[in-house]
Amino acid sequence: MDGLRNQRLAAVRRILAESRVSTQGDLAERLRAEGYDVTQSSVSRDLTELGVAKAGGRYVVPTGMPGLLGSGLVSATACGANLVVLKTAVGTASRIGLLIDQGGHAGVVGTIAGDDTVFVATEGEAATQRLAQVFMGEEAMHG
Repeated sequence: MDGLRNQRLAAVRRILAESRVSTQGDLAERLRAEGYDVTQSSVSRDLTELGVAKAGGRYVVPTGMPGLLGSGLVSATACGANLVVLKTAVGTASRIGLLIDQGGHAGVVGTIAGDDTVFVATEGEAATQRLAQVFMGEEAMHG
């Protein structure tokens, strides 16, 4: 069963990357057309497990920190000495905050997320600037 589930999750990622899907029903239909036996409940669980968010009226799979601004999930950033503020699509801030927290990036102290805003506390100005560059996809940031 695990192998089949992993195949289905990979299919969900691929479908969302290749086409505009705006409802769980649409996604379920596409999965059924590929031979997967799914219900709307199983599709909902898959979307949750993959951390999928809705941005611009379509489902988007977050692929990591670099390029969040280009993903449609983050629309703007602002920086202070020890703070990066991200404006996100409504309802996606907590997932983006979790993505940042799990990233283990040097200089990130922690995050606070609301519904459409994430505050990222950093160790200082250099870390703030590096993190802002990561969100814009200008460099990869590793420990």
